[in-house]
Amino acid sequence: MIWLMFSLEILILTIHLRVPLDQMQEVFHRKPGFRKVILATNIAESSITISEVEVVVDFCLSKILFCDQQTNNLKLKSVWIDGNNAIQVFFKLFNI
Repeated sequence: MIWLMFSLEILILTIHLRVPLDQMQEVFHRKPGFRKVILATNIAESSITISEVEVVVDFCLSKILFCDQQTNNLKLKSVWIDGNNAIQVFFKLFNI
């Protein structure tokens, strides 16, 4: 394995429901000398295309709404996506 050293600064950006629009739009602007790391929810990931992406890391987690039987309240729970969704993610990422 060959490791490459980059003399680029790292810029970490997030995209999710609660990020203001002006901050979200930063992911589309080129930043010479910076390597952008974009942390996104699966909803944002499926809704936008960012042209200069070199690597995508998908943790294959999704949040689902379920009813807690003890409290009778709705809660979000992180779950692993199923095999069919994983295949869709793969084909989408590689434009197949």
